[in-house]
Parts: sequence; structure tokens; C-alpha cells
Amino acid sequence: MEFFKKKQPRAHSIDDLIMLRDYESAEKMIKAQLRDHPDGQLRMKLGDVLRRQGLGDAAVGEYLGASDEFLQRGFTDRANAALIRAQKISPDRPEIEARVQRMERRKRLDMIRSRALEALGDGSEVDETEQRTSQLQLDGVWELLSATEWIHSVANDQLIRILHGMQIQRCASGKRLIAEGALDSALFLLCEGEVEVRRLGSRGVVALRSFGAGDVLGDKALLDQTAWPASLIAMTDCTVLRLDRSGFEVALAGNQDPRGLIDALRSQHNDDEIVRLVNRL
Repeated sequence: MEFFKKKQPRAHSIDDLIMLRDYESAEKMIKAQLRDHPDGQLRMKLGDVLRRQGLGDAAVGEYLGASDEFLQRGFTDRANAALIRAQKISPDRPEIEARVQRMERRKRLDMIRSRALEALGDGSEVDETEQRTSQLQLDGVWELLSATEWIHSVANDQLIRILHGMQIQRCASGKRLIAEGALDSALFLLCEGEVEVRRLGSRGVVALRSFGAGDVLGDKALLDQTAWPASLIAMTDCTVLRLDRSGFEVALAGNQDPRGLIDALRSQHNDDEIVRLVNRL
């Protein structure tokens, strides 16, 4: 009679295999699990295993995939950690450097998001009965603004000050945002959509060029108080942020670097381009 049954050997886990330096077996086990359950942490571990086998390019691919997985789930710090591992293997790859820069931008925007939304809310006149809807709209405008290049060229403090003075404005496709010759001292930051610059010439209305999300128009009208040299027509439904003189005064109040504020508003020189185009007619 058998009193004791022979114990079955315990199957090794992924961590056991890595500790035993059986990287090929660890790789196979991780890939099998990933087929059933895609996971950023597993892809990080697979990258480590491939790196230890001297498969640098394959490891970089897994680290980048892990970074994407983490970002989709909102784990910015983990996504950044995966990028750093990829960069250590391939420090000169432009694709990785671009991702690292985008990650740094995202972290910066995450840090100021609540202040930016508060600033946008202060500039918008919202009815109490529409409070929830208005908050959703503010979130949407911030997401649109976050995708533009302009926002990354402005220092945090100046950005918050500018947003405090701005108002959200929507313009339907085909409508006029501003008329040629208008004395409206206001600047527009396009968050979504496309506008076309049109000027009345000797042979009728001429389309000079178009602008899109992230473009700033009207710095001369706001800062120099000159008449608009051309009309702006919405080619698609547009969302813009409008900064008028009173809003500009809000942005200037207590500002320790007013020149920095003005430079941020003039940085793209789009108004100079429009004037050059008008003068060619």
C-alpha cells in the first residue's frame, strides 16, 4: 500500500524562469499569455526578456507597445517608464525621441488641466441650469486646445492668464467670423475647424488662404487696434476662443511679464502674413 504519493514538480512561473535565466521559455510563456490577454505590464516584461537575449530591436517594439497600452488606460507614468527603457536601447531613434517629447507635453498639460478648465469657465457665461453640459463643453474645448501646437509654445502662467480672459465662441460652416474693415478689437484662437481669409478686390472677393486648429488671428486688431484687413469665413463648423480688450486687461492684471504675454499672442505672425497677401492684390 502506498502511503505517500509522489509530489508533482511545481510549474515554473514567468518570474521563476527569468530568475533561472531561461529567457526563451519565459518569452514563450509571456507570448502565450499575451495572445489571450493583452497587457502593458506583460509587454514590459517581454521587452526585458528580449533585451536580455540581446534582441534589442524586438525589445524596443515591446516597450513602445507597452507604452501605448498604458496610455490607453491613463497610466502616464508607466507609459513614460516604458519609453525610457526603449530610449536606453535606441537613444538615437527619432521616433522614440518624438514620443518622449509628446509624453512630456502630456504630463505638463495634465498638471495644469484643472487650472485651465477653471480659467475657461471663468471666461464663459454659463447658465446654472446648463452647468453639467457646460462642463462637458469645457472639457471638449480643452481637449481640442491640447492637440494644438500653440499651447506648447506658451508658458503655463501666461496660458492660464490668457484663458481667463477668453470666451468660447462657435461659428457654423459658411458663417462670417469677422468682417473686412471691422473695428472689433479681438483676437481668435482656433480650436477646431477651418476658416478662410477673404478680401474684396477689383475683380470681386478673393480667397487669400485658410487657417486651422491652433492658429491665432487678430493680434493686430487686439493689440494695435487696427481694422481687420480681410474677412474670416468658417469653411467648417468652428470652435474658437475669443480674446477682446476687456479679456486682455484680465490677462494683463498683475502679470509680472506683460511682454511675455504679448509675445505669446504675436508668436505666429499670421496677421503679418494676411497683410502681405492683401497688399499683393
